[in-house]
Amino acid sequence: MTRRSITTPESIHNDDWDRYQSDFEEVENLPRIKIGAKWMNDLQPKIFLDIGCGPGYLAKTIKKTMSQIEIHGIDFSHVAIEHAESILDKCWCINLDTGEIPAKSDSYDAIVCLEVLEHVYDADHVLQEIRRVLKPDGRVLISVPNLAYWRYRLQLMAGQVPHDEVLSAQHIRVYNFSTLKNRISLSGLKVEKCWGHGVRMQKLAYNFPKLFSSTLFVEATRTK
Repeated sequence: MTRRSITTPESIHNDDWDRYQSDFEEVENLPRIKIGAKWMNDLQPKIFLDIGCGPGYLAKTIKKTMSQIEIHGIDFSHVAIEHAESILDKCWCINLDTGEIPAKSDSYDAIVCLEVLEHVYDADHVLQEIRRVLKPDGRVLISVPNLAYWRYRLQLMAGQVPHDEVLSAQHIRVYNFSTLKNRISLSGLKVEKCWGHGVRMQKLAYNFPKLFSSTLFVEATRTK
């Protein structure tokens, strides 16, 4: 009898990125990548950190229009980092549940942390590390799946489990705007703006994300 291999958080993420090794186009077209790139182009930072950088798809998109920007990245998967090394200026394979961001305090003009907090046990530690390495006038963009999305509410009322986007086997935590804002505030960051994304109801999703967007996008700054 063959012994079943033990699944770990690291092996799950490595397996995920293995699926995309031949072509990352599917990932590069994800809404969060387009939203993160637009946010970065509007902000025009000199140096930024991508937490959960994957194989560097956001950095690749940004460098098309901002060639002089310095980009650093962190990911849990060594498979992803092997690809990211050819695109980012610096990148590290780190488990932020137990590790620290290998940068000095007040290092980055901007930080993105897109679809990451739902994957970690110690979200407070990740947010505190973000605050530490963010410059006093810097900004961070955070996104998470939204448990309070109207379709998920109806599914729960009907006794159904919501879509994998919010209750994936890889997701350790779930968030709505209130729980996300509370964690951000406790870490020493301040929510400045919240918006959402939608294909069919774009205006409602953008302006009323707490109910009409399946993903919450939050821009935050350091508290004084």
